[in-house]
Amino acid sequence: MASTSFKLIPGTQFPKIILPTISGNEINLQSNGEVKLIVIYRGQFCPFCVATLDQIQEKLSQLNEVNIKVIAVSADPVDVTKEFVAKKGYTFPFASNLTVDNIRQLGLYLSDPTNYIPQTYSFSEPAYFLVEEDNSIRYVDVSSHPFGGRVNVDYLVNGYQWVKSNIIDHPEFKHVVWGSK
Repeated sequence: MASTSFKLIPGTQFPKIILPTISGNEINLQSNGEVKLIVIYRGQFCPFCVATLDQIQEKLSQLNEVNIKVIAVSADPVDVTKEFVAKKGYTFPFASNLTVDNIRQLGLYLSDPTNYIPQTYSFSEPAYFLVEEDNSIRYVDVSSHPFGGRVNVDYLVNGYQWVKSNIIDHPEFKHVVWGSK
């Protein structure tokens, strides 16, 4: 039986989702006037996600140079995320407790716990959203499995810089989105 689901597309507004952080505060995933790279990862149990988060940490200065703020998000509980971040030494913000409703609101693929991971809650497959200052989505990459859809920070930064540098001569580049259909 075929089913369909909602998907966010570039050029649309990122939805309001507020989640707890490991510092005890809450964070709104919307742009709030900043450019944000929202990294949805499966959870601390996923070695592919950990490798991606490691790469982002390694390249964080490149993202900071172009004023892209990173937020990593998962369904992991706050205490699990807090322990994971402390162990790994990540220095960018992490939000926790992504719910099934949030996952559906973002148009992501939902996975249930299986016998190969010690987890009892549903979680999202990986996704990446580059959200502009005006809260419009410039880039989205949604994967249906753990091995795909991994952001390449070098390509993302270079592409973003190219668009931003061409806005002066080509004002229409302000509205360039990747994959809007």
